[in-house]
Amino acid sequence: ERTVSVPDFMASEHMVTNGEFWQFVADGGYRKKEFWCDDGWAWRKHRNIKWPFFWTPVGPQGSHEYGLRTIFQEIPMRWDWPVDVTYYESKAFCRWKTAKDGSPTSNPFRVLTEAEHQIIPRS
Repeated sequence: ERTVSVPDFMASEHMVTNGEFWQFVADGGYRKKEFWCDDGWAWRKHRNIKWPFFWTPVGPQGSHEYGLRTIFQEIPMRWDWPVDVTYYESKAFCRWKTAKDGSPTSNPFRVLTEAEHQIIPRS
């Protein structure tokens, strides 16, 4: 067993929803390199990712209308469900969110570390 010291931090009470992440997509977050780390941008370009993998476009091109791909079927988008994205997409969203809304502290929004994730109380 390993013991790790975790400094104080703040975390959102709820996970980011598809609806919240949609704002990043609709605002051009997948086209703006400034929100992505170098590895994330390279991954996004290599995969030609323009929205989360489990989202499926259902409207005219550019309309930002999406359905949701589940294991066995495509269903109407559940905007209040937690978004399922990669680490790179999460980091880009945090940078976008900080640039757009500012942070409630002097620190930017960021992805939790594994140690932080382990100590968050679960209900």
